[in-house]
Amino acid sequence: MRKTFKVKNPYRLDQDIQQDVHIGTDLTLDYSNSPWVALDTEYLSFNPLQDQLCVIQICSKESEESDSLRVEILYVFDNPETPNLNAVLENESIEKIFHVYTADMHRIELDRDVTINGAVFDTKVAARIAWTNTRDHGMKSLIRMFVDPNFDQKDTEKGLGDWEVGPEQWTNEQVYYMMQDVLYLDALRHRILEMAERRGSEVLIHQTMEILPRISDLYKFGFSESILGY
Repeated sequence: MRKTFKVKNPYRLDQDIQQDVHIGTDLTLDYSNSPWVALDTEYLSFNPLQDQLCVIQICSKESEESDSLRVEILYVFDNPETPNLNAVLENESIEKIFHVYTADMHRIELDRDVTINGAVFDTKVAARIAWTNTRDHGMKSLIRMFVDPNFDQKDTEKGLGDWEVGPEQWTNEQVYYMMQDVLYLDALRHRILEMAERRGSEVLIHQTMEILPRISDLYKFGFSESILGY
């Protein structure tokens, strides 16, 4: 299944593009030469030991010489086999970009029985380090600040928890919402790092990204970051 939406180019806001979104149960495009992929998930609750993963979204550039992006949305509810996705997740040469990495990484690893390898980047954590003169580092606020000041992501008409019903019953609004969750992450990463370079916090961001997988492991085994406190 494929849907197409008219969107602003995340890298050039003066340009409207037709964005294809491929929907299936495993990846159909080739990411083996991609330097990065952006990832997000949709799930049924906030307890990874009880809830079930429903959707995994992935986005990457068609080539580094182009601004064209490709987006795939995978319906993984009651679908244990995603060999193509797992190969991308395990590929150490592909950087993985998230917004709130610790919410997604352990859910994907537990549900897909896979280890996510390679460098990671969390736009929310990076923004908290670089953009210190605000307390709002949610996705919508970051996109408005760094990419598109007119960005608006509305709740879907069927509700944000109704992902298990499957692609045939998803509305266009739901698909559009899921697409937006990954479409802006690479552009956000670049803009946040530009601010960090100006403010002298770029090195700290990269050092923090190196330890995020271990922090996520705490969540996977039922701990929280509170055990790191006094």
